[in-house]
Formats: sequence, C-alpha cells, structure tokens
Amino acid sequence: MTSTTTFRLMVKLILAPLLFLPCTVARPSEYRLVAASGHAGSPLDTGSPGFGADGTTYLRDEKQLIVLRNGTQVAAMDFEKLAEVAINRDIPDVAGQWDRRWDRGFMNDKSVVSDASGRLYTLLIPRYSNLRNAALLWSDNGGRDWHALKLPGRNAAIERPDAFNDHAGPPTVLSFENYGGVVGKRLWLNLFKDVGGAILPDGPSILISSNSILAGNHSGAANSTFTTKGQVFVAFNADDCSTTGTKIVVRQVDRARHALVGDEVVLGRSLTQACADGHDIPAITMGPDRRLIVIIGAHHALLQWVRADAQDSAVGGWSSASPIGTSGLAKGDVFTYVSLAMSSDGTLNLISRLTDASARYPLVQLRKPWNKPWQRWPDGSIVRPIAEPDRSHYSAWRQRLTVDSLGQLYLNFRYYPNMLTRAEAAQEGLVGTETKDCGHGLCWYVTMRERGAVTLVSTDDGLTWH
Repeated sequence: MTSTTTFRLMVKLILAPLLFLPCTVARPSEYRLVAASGHAGSPLDTGSPGFGADGTTYLRDEKQLIVLRNGTQVAAMDFEKLAEVAINRDIPDVAGQWDRRWDRGFMNDKSVVSDASGRLYTLLIPRYSNLRNAALLWSDNGGRDWHALKLPGRNAAIERPDAFNDHAGPPTVLSFENYGGVVGKRLWLNLFKDVGGAILPDGPSILISSNSILAGNHSGAANSTFTTKGQVFVAFNADDCSTTGTKIVVRQVDRARHALVGDEVVLGRSLTQACADGHDIPAITMGPDRRLIVIIGAHHALLQWVRADAQDSAVGGWSSASPIGTSGLAKGDVFTYVSLAMSSDGTLNLISRLTDASARYPLVQLRKPWNKPWQRWPDGSIVRPIAEPDRSHYSAWRQRLTVDSLGQLYLNFRYYPNMLTRAEAAQEGLVGTETKDCGHGLCWYVTMRERGAVTLVSTDDGLTWH
C-alpha cells in the first residue's frame, strides 16, 4: 500500500464517525444573557414583579398570581378563578356569566401594583369575550380575594411606582380603545379613591384625547401617567400625519378639580420615518429637581428626550427634543420600544431593542446618571447589551422595568423571535401552521410564542445585573 493510499484511508477512518453526528443548529428561541451570564433561575423569572407595603413580591403568569417572600415562593393562586368571581359579582354587563375569555399573553399590562395601605391592583384585558371592557381588579387581603371595576376602554395601562411619583393611594389607570382588531382614538384617565375601605371611581373617567393612538406597550413598558402633588400628567402618541414622525403630546390633570389644566402640549415628533406609528409610545418620569422628563419612543430610529422647564408642571414650557445617541453609537444603530425607570439619585435607566449591523435585534440598556452625559460602557458605546439572540432576523423582547421601595431595579423580559426559516420553524414544531408575510425564505408564524422568561435584578442603579 502506498503512502498516499494509507493517508487517504486514515482520513476516511477519522472523518467517518463525524458523518453520523447530529447537526446542531441554534434554535430560534435561544439567546445569550450578556449582562448577567451567571444568572440563576428563580421564581422571580415568572413575571414582572410588584411589591406590597411589607416587601412581599407579587407577579402574574398566564393563569396564576404568584407570591414570594424573601425570594421564596409561598403561594400560587388561581388568578383566573379569582377574577371570575370578582367580575361575575361586580360587573353587571356579564350578568354573572363571564365566559373567562381574556388575554393571558404578555403583550399587555400584567403589572401588580400596591398602595401604602397594602392593597393590590392589577388589570384584566378581555379578548373575544362577553366582557367588552377592561377591568381594574383590587384586593385588600394579599390577593386571596378581588373586586372588579369596569373601565371605559377595551385595553388599559396602570401607573407603576417610580422614584418620585405618588403611590400612597390607588394608582391612576389609562384606558383606550386600541386593542386587537378594534381601533379607536379615545383615551381616558381613570382616578380612584378609598371610600370606607372600598376602592371606587373618583368621579367619571376624564377624556384626555379623542385623537390618541396609544396602545398596549407590548414589547417595552414605562409609565404613560405620572402622579405627584395632586397633579396627573399623561403622555401619549397622537394621530397626525401632517409630516413624518409621530406627534407626542402631554396633558395635565388637577385631581382635586377633576379637570384638565391648560391646553394640549406638543412635545415634538418621533424620528421614525412613518407618521402616526403606534410603536412610538412615550415614557414619562420626573427627576430629583421635580421637573418632568419624557422619552419619545421610536420605530427603527433614535430615541429622544425632553424636560419640563417648571417644577411639577406640564404647562410651563419644555426643552426642545434632543436625540439620544448623536455620539456613542455605531453608525446605523436605531431603537424600537422603550422601558424606563428613575432611581432616587436621579439615575435614568432605559431598556430598548437595538437594530444594528448584525441584524440580531439585541435587548440593550442606556444609563444616564443625574446631570451627567449618557454613560459610556467599556467599549466606548452608550449601549450595553443585556441579551442577544443566536440568530439574525426579527426579534422582540416583552420587557418590563420596575423598581421596589428600596430602589432596586427589576428587569423582566421574554424573547420573541419570528420571521423564521423553514428549518427554524421545524425546530419549533410550527411547519404547517398559519403564516403570513412570507418572502426571501422567511415567514411570520402566527402561533410562535415567547421564550426564555428572565428577571434580572440590579442593586446599584443599573451598573450591574444578576
């Protein structure tokens, strides 16, 4: 046997076993947890946490209300059954026969909020149901029993605790008509009060706008209302296609007078190329100087921020909208969706989806210490990756950023990939299911679900996560 023949035989013997090894391809549902690679899973991962006055943690998954104390699960209640009892008893529209059809997904607000007395509040959004309106549910015994209040719109968003808003009493709730196949432009502010231990509407719902396009913030969440010193401030995106970008508006409401203060204030327009884009949801907060701050959302564009000129007022003038990332970003970096939390020292943390040259749609953080520029991370960028998919093509993140009474940050998110190749769809068991928007070897799979729920915690105002 020649040396050449011997070499060829050796190569065949070495490679032959490899031909039978399975070809491993990353599933579309996989991602890398960049900011907290050592994260250990816990019950906290289940949903976006809310915190009772005694420090107890409450969160919702698709069907349950989960209760944690000191990080340990102590109860898991059947929230669907509890909600059914409350709605059948308290909302006459269903005549005691609610069909239990409601949106269990994570594209709407499932926040659990507490006031200073320890009462809990959460929302229920009906879907294809004989219950036509969203409902505010409240509990005064730690979630064991609930009461229901009908809201004027089909969808809703609740004000969550922030560093400088008032969360002593019942939270404010926005309700609106945009949901599923229903489109409407009315936006209502709903106020509530304690009457002899019961939570009741504080007067009729206040019509904030008949030209709003505010919808559920399904892939990012921040407050659209902010309450302080008897005033409520509402930020929303409006329907106006007179030019490109989405018009962003703020209104002020005096709680005692139950009345709008001044005229509608236009803060600017988003940098999105389309007009009246529902993705461009603004986020409202306040700094230690008691001046309001609004982040103008975007859809594949730069975010912007504006700040009020006067303390505790939306009608005393505003700065011009300033793009975030005119420096400190790679060329072509743009954002979609935004979550926001303000720390007690004035540190502003934003979480958003980035679209960059890799087309991987990572979830990223931007951080601005009080009265300082946007923080530069070790690579010189103002963008810090939190999580990054193991694939290119479309991804979204169902993210929620919340803060507890100690100022600790909680970032809950789920990963939602789509526009799948046929091979990816096969890995997910979706071949043969409903698709749309197919092209270039990719399809949108209607029944694709979110994956990989995680809650990261920061005890240092967003510097590190675990």
